[in-house]
Amino acid sequence: MNLKWDLKKQLDEHRKQKSATAQLRKRSKDSIARPKAEKNITSTDPRLQGI
Repeated sequence: MNLKWDLKKQLDEHRKQKSATAQLRKRSKDSIARPKAEKNITSTDPRLQGI
C-alpha cells in the first residue's frame, strides 16, 4: 500500500492509454492503404483534381 507507487502506476497507465489513442488517431488520419491522388487523369476539370 505504497501511495507513491500506486499513483505512479495509475499515471503511467493513463499516459499509455492517451498515447495509444493518439497513435491510432494519427494512423487513421494518414492512411497509407489508399493514398490520395494528386491528379485526376480522367478529367481536366480543376474542381476534380486531388480527390
